[in-house]
Amino acid sequence: MRSWICWCWLALLMFPLSVSAEVFRGHCRDRPPMIQPAGIHCVGPAAELIERALAYAGHQVEWVTVPWARTLYMAQRGEVDVLPVHSMDRARETFLLPIHYGNRSREIYYFAKAGSPTRVERFDDLIAYRIGALRGSYYSDEFNTAQGLNVFYSVGPEQLIEMLLHDRLDVVITSTIHDPDLFFSNPRLRKLEYVEHFANKRYFSIPAASPMARYYDDIRQMVELMLKRGEIEDIYRHHGVPVPAMDPPADG
Repeated sequence: MRSWICWCWLALLMFPLSVSAEVFRGHCRDRPPMIQPAGIHCVGPAAELIERALAYAGHQVEWVTVPWARTLYMAQRGEVDVLPVHSMDRARETFLLPIHYGNRSREIYYFAKAGSPTRVERFDDLIAYRIGALRGSYYSDEFNTAQGLNVFYSVGPEQLIEMLLHDRLDVVITSTIHDPDLFFSNPRLRKLEYVEHFANKRYFSIPAASPMARYYDDIRQMVELMLKRGEIEDIYRHHGVPVPAMDPPADG
């Protein structure tokens, strides 16, 4: 295991008196095993990555847990300082300052009620159906930027499944990071034929409207140092979680 002690001291030497210690308001996410709430704390490798990067820049973070759609709304108003574990799309680019720390392969799945006649063999087949999705979630460019889809939003995957089973939806979308086991393990659901594969960049961000945005460059530099020294790899391995590769993984 690599030693981080010298890099902790280096970070402190690089930013000794140039900044005042600040407490960032962070919104934890329930995305185990990468990150999840634990009382007043936030645990997992993604949370530890953020806490270390902020500490190296002379700051700390206090976590609360807020629904993701509300987090995005608050970010636009500068009412939160750190958003962990997310993708970027065109809308988020307008109000978030992203820090890229790795890539993950992502698969997008579509489910229908078992026994239904619904068939989706290609993306355009979705036009004919009522689709359920999580409010405020990014799935893929293909889905999130599509025109003409009849999409209904919910705050949780359990609600989407209930709506599907009660014939209020024809199809629900999920992915490798949106609780897919809830769908695959349900015998009353059927995975549809069409699956999308792509390399998904992973970020944490500081909202541009946050008063802490003035420290963005310092924190981004700390993450770059952590990447160069392999510290982020070691954090993920310590937690027993697959390391987010910096080179985009091959699709397939």
